[in-house]
Amino acid sequence: MLRLSVLILFGWVSFALSYKLNNGLSLMNEGRIVGGFRGNIEDFPYQVSMNHYGSHRCGASIIHKQYVLTAAHCTTGVIINALSIRAGSSLRSMGGINVSVGRVVPHPRYNSNTLDFDIAIMYLSWSLSFTNSMYPVNLPRQGEVIPVGTNTLISGWGELSETGGSTQQLQYVQVPIIDDHTCQEAYGRYNTITPNMICAGLHRKGGKDACQGDSGGPMVAHGKLFGIISWGFGCARPNFPGVYTKVSAFRNWIDSIIQ
Repeated sequence: MLRLSVLILFGWVSFALSYKLNNGLSLMNEGRIVGGFRGNIEDFPYQVSMNHYGSHRCGASIIHKQYVLTAAHCTTGVIINALSIRAGSSLRSMGGINVSVGRVVPHPRYNSNTLDFDIAIMYLSWSLSFTNSMYPVNLPRQGEVIPVGTNTLISGWGELSETGGSTQQLQYVQVPIIDDHTCQEAYGRYNTITPNMICAGLHRKGGKDACQGDSGGPMVAHGKLFGIISWGFGCARPNFPGVYTKVSAFRNWIDSIIQ
């Protein structure tokens, strides 16, 4: 997640990169799943590691043999020639296959201050050959709603806690969808929950969440990619759910790029 200055989300734990925004939120960029379990890539065949100069930067999801979906904040400041993804492995730095990225298409309305429209498509230099450990995830319909309370699966190679401790092994955890009103109350003075965002977590209890290094990774329910790990305040803190890009708000845009 991204950390928004206050680690906006875990300082905006933009779950994967670890940036701080002026409002104190954090992007989750260089971290890991908190309160979760060791995962097998065959159970999450759509999950890939996004690497920059060979080092894990964010998560991403396979949506087509030549396209993966991630968070726009994960692509900020990157050198395209230094980008690649590792697919088909439970380990973030070995196994599976490593494929270079040929082009990055962040949403044209992405706002790095508010993290609205936090979505990007990466075009791979060559097509993936699908296997039981490397396979695309289904996408929701444009405007499809996931009910409040639905349990979702998030996964990644981010930090195991807000204070650090990374892992080579894929991790996953289950978190329920939280209503927008409750989420906005939590982040009221930090940021606005827009119609392009969706929230999930153990709101009052905390203890389970994405963290730095997980950004860009998947939130899946009923076999569909409903969310992209985006930002939050700290990692797995009570009263601060994780915030995700709502994929169903962008289905038409995604289709316009990959078709």
